[in-house]
Amino acid sequence: MIQRLADGRWLRIRHHRTRDGGWWRIRSDITDLKAREVELQRAEARLADAIEAMPEGFMLWNPDDRLVVHNGALGRVDPAAYEIATARPGLHRFPARACRPRRHPGRRCRGGGVRA
Repeated sequence: MIQRLADGRWLRIRHHRTRDGGWWRIRSDITDLKAREVELQRAEARLADAIEAMPEGFMLWNPDDRLVVHNGALGRVDPAAYEIATARPGLHRFPARACRPRRHPGRRCRGGGVRA
């Protein structure tokens, strides 16, 4: 259970039953953790706003070649890629022209294109 105290601190309280039927609790002050969570949320929001404000189409993949994020300008720059991106597919579903350079120049992409 997580509880916010009147003084602004945050506590995580864990209840555990003992073998003989009793209880014990661990109370941890997680105020710093909560502050970091808020800062992380703010940073993520700033990053999302910056990506969306870009006039160029933007796509970001994770190491498993899965699309993580794209911006709205992609629809203007490349409507076909945007249509595919809105379904959040892996790279293998992108047309060959959407294949991006990566670690192995000249290697064939999963979608049939050749990496630059």
